[in-house]
Amino acid sequence: MIKTVSNQTRNSQASNLEDKNNQKHLTLIERTFNNNVKSDYTEKIEELGKNFNYQVNRDFYWSDPELS
Repeated sequence: MIKTVSNQTRNSQASNLEDKNNQKHLTLIERTFNNNVKSDYTEKIEELGKNFNYQVNRDFYWSDPELS
């Protein structure tokens, strides 16, 4: 005797998996947001921008060369 899984059962399993994935994503988004709120670097970035001197730094890579 061969047992078959009904479409309703498959749909229910797929829905449960989707709910779990959505919850994981929501948890990750919330964690990322909270970490970003706790570590606001706006003032440091603005200070670096004010002190940046292009003439002094123009001959140096600012990122990996292959990304330039």
